[in-house]
Amino acid sequence: MGKTQRSREFAREVTTAFLQEGIPLHKLERGPLREIFDKYCPNVKLPSVSSLRRMVPRLCEENLEGIRKDIGDSRIWLSVDEATDPLGRYIANVVVGKLQADKAHKGHLIHVAQLEKNNSSTIVQTVQEALKITSVSPKQ
Repeated sequence: MGKTQRSREFAREVTTAFLQEGIPLHKLERGPLREIFDKYCPNVKLPSVSSLRRMVPRLCEENLEGIRKDIGDSRIWLSVDEATDPLGRYIANVVVGKLQADKAHKGHLIHVAQLEKNNSSTIVQTVQEALKITSVSPKQ
């Protein structure tokens, strides 16, 4: 594997790890995290944060594809959690998983939406949006 390929792979893995752990990518611009990468990974240049951000749509699509593959054509369970964040905004989280009688199956967060109002119609709309975005559909 060449140096350029290793740098791309490193940037991809760092971006994926930060997203999975909920760490904002801008934390890599400067400060202690950037200094650690510069000090202990001198042979691998970390791309700019804007370059890392350009990877996000592709990584999200790959993640959704993995969810689709995991669920396949199985029956699904779906859960919606509505919460109010510290700023008073209504947030809905949609989680979906494979429905299996013999074992529990892990859920996948497939959609997060900010709601104008918290009522049954906005929740239904959010669920429909989530299923459309992910191409996951409940089996009849």
